[in-house]
Amino acid sequence: MNGVDLWLAVFLTLFICSIAGLLNGMIVALIKVQALVVTLGTMFLYSGIALVLSGHASTSGYEGISGFPDAFVQIANGITFGIPNQLYFIAASFVVFGFLLHYTKYGRHVFLVGINKQAAIYSGIKSKWTMMSTYMIAGLGGGISGVILTSYFSSARSDLGSDAILPVITAVVLGGTSILGGRGTVLGTMLASLIVGFMNYGLQMSGMSGEQTTLIVGFILVLAVFMRQSNLHKLYRRKKEKIEGEIR
Repeated sequence: MNGVDLWLAVFLTLFICSIAGLLNGMIVALIKVQALVVTLGTMFLYSGIALVLSGHASTSGYEGISGFPDAFVQIANGITFGIPNQLYFIAASFVVFGFLLHYTKYGRHVFLVGINKQAAIYSGIKSKWTMMSTYMIAGLGGGISGVILTSYFSSARSDLGSDAILPVITAVVLGGTSILGGRGTVLGTMLASLIVGFMNYGLQMSGMSGEQTTLIVGFILVLAVFMRQSNLHKLYRRKKEKIEGEIR
């Protein structure tokens, strides 16, 4: 593509996505800007850069950059040993990130920083590096997802995957991850992702439009956040009553 070997371009994509994630982490950890503000701001920034570099590839009627070799297209569309390649990506992500988060010292550091940053600092954990590294891993994950999507559609567009933001957030929250940090499991997120994916597909198969499907997914997200916050409030109140009872 433009004189660059495709597989080298894929490697550069993953590298640049990791650096972009690291940049987000540095802004949050070092400059201490609110994470949500940084995420939304850089999302528009990176989308604008992609739009310019792709030659206005998101304009109406433009099919994107195409002409990829069959070997690249088969990454997401191929079948190996009778199993779609996409399932291998899901399984690999589950094993790698599940092990990293739940069975390593690094994973314990991530949870502790999310639960109580000050306690993590007093425990000798390099909280700033932990935060930056998690953003870098998230950037790498986004890059891998972009490569898979490009392979699946056999087309590269600057707005590819933009409609997946709401379902992804919904799946993460439904999977048990706290929006405040310190809670969550890879297994829960994977199962919730499958549920949301099947639900989207089922709603579309039933004849619902994309706008109607988005409305339902958004409602489920709000309901999930409300129920989680309600449960946390009840748990906090029970712990408070127990402590007060012991003092008495």
